[in-house]
Amino acid sequence: MKFLLTFEIIFLAIMYLLNNLEIRNSVAQANKSYLAIDKFENQYLQHTFYYFRLGSFLSTKKATVPLTSNKINLPPESYINIESLETFYLGDRIFSIIGQSTELIMSGIQLNYSPFIDPLFQGRLRLGIKNFSQDNIDLEIGQIIGKVSFFDITDSLPIKVDMGSIIEDKFRRRLPLRDDDPVHPDPDDDE
Repeated sequence: MKFLLTFEIIFLAIMYLLNNLEIRNSVAQANKSYLAIDKFENQYLQHTFYYFRLGSFLSTKKATVPLTSNKINLPPESYINIESLETFYLGDRIFSIIGQSTELIMSGIQLNYSPFIDPLFQGRLRLGIKNFSQDNIDLEIGQIIGKVSFFDITDSLPIKVDMGSIIEDKFRRRLPLRDDDPVHPDPDDDE
């Protein structure tokens, strides 16, 4: 009786979750080629994620508008487009997953978002907020609205953005005019 042994070689791409020490060290070095967060505050860094906050800009298809007060009032069943307070800089070795905070859920607010932040992303998160409650709800600039976890995906390298791709065009349009400017969309953008 003959036995035929076969071996399969499986290549695994390993990614690992960054902990608070790794995130803090990267942000302290301001290494925008790996991971950086503008307006980072240590109190919002938790064991495996960072709480991000409501920014001071509302987004529309045509413009980013600064808020005139420190509060946003959401009437029942209303929806607005917002941006995060923080600006995130992800290098080619960082991939992120985001979610909303429990506090928003408990107050009847839902955060609308894309669940992933791709490698090479640079900018504020563009999000939506919907009030599902029957109450007027006030949100304050700087209030926690979500959380983000960061993963090192070094084993998935190289990450390259193809010229002319959809994501290359989005990244180009999201670049600010100056370091402290909000992101200015392309006026010809119909998104």
